[in-house]
Amino acid sequence: MDARQRATRQALMDSATVLLAENPGASFVEVAEAAGIGRATLYRHFPSREDLLRALSLEAIQATDDATAHVMTAATSSLDALRLTIEAIVPMGDRYYFLIRQPSISDEEVIKQLNRQNNELKMLIQASQQELAIDREIPADWVVLAFNNLIYAAWQMIGEQQVGASAAAAWVYRTLIHGLTPQGSTP
Repeated sequence: MDARQRATRQALMDSATVLLAENPGASFVEVAEAAGIGRATLYRHFPSREDLLRALSLEAIQATDDATAHVMTAATSSLDALRLTIEAIVPMGDRYYFLIRQPSISDEEVIKQLNRQNNELKMLIQASQQELAIDREIPADWVVLAFNNLIYAAWQMIGEQQVGASAAAAWVYRTLIHGLTPQGSTP
């Protein structure tokens, strides 16, 4: 694959990630239109929808792993690791949100890697609960869902240019850890 083909493929994957994060049921025609390419070009790169979803998923998983690789060595506590994870994931919200919005992925390797990432996040949340930074009475699965939806909110606000990535990450962390109560007050 030459440089032009690689660039076309990456542009296609970038636009498909955003489209499929927003609309997981988007058709191949809609994917091609969003990428500004013809269907034939799309089919040359990805012969089937499953091939496209697999490639997008594996790329997003790798991007998430790369973005968070430093967290455990840099963190001073589980709560700090959660903050660093949020700061790493928020700027790549489209790829992260794409992963959590794809119910139709059936590739075994993708499922295995997604389960690994979800388990790592859940273990981080459980460790934060052990440190009493997150209430132990709240199920870790609930906190994972809150985490994922706050990342989505950040991605939306960044996409609408209402906030920058660092401020959005701070809001995600603050909302996840402190809720919506004004700082310094008690409800």
